[in-house]
Amino acid sequence: MLVGNNVALVVYGFEMGKVMTLLLPPFFQNVLWHTIISTLIILITAEFMPKVFFQIYANQLLKTLLRYLLTFFIYSSILFRVLLYGFQTSYCGCFFKNQRRLCAAFIYQK
Repeated sequence: MLVGNNVALVVYGFEMGKVMTLLLPPFFQNVLWHTIISTLIILITAEFMPKVFFQIYANQLLKTLLRYLLTFFIYSSILFRVLLYGFQTSYCGCFFKNQRRLCAAFIYQK
């Protein structure tokens, strides 16, 4: 998670530098101003606002997120089992004929 956060901040820095170079007047075409403005935007949108929303609407957000996460996990587990069954019957059936023990060892090897 920390690596993804750092990558997102680097990409944000590059893109925000391009946008600010085009939009800001010449007085603000300085690395110091770019840093101050970018930092304020990140602090407000990525640090302050999520904490405020989760403190105010904690129960509603958790219920909503739980509903979507449970739906995702249920459908993904069903899809995984369907794909695993299809892999066991078709792929292993072609290469190993009727040797199910060898097929199971082939599927679950690391």
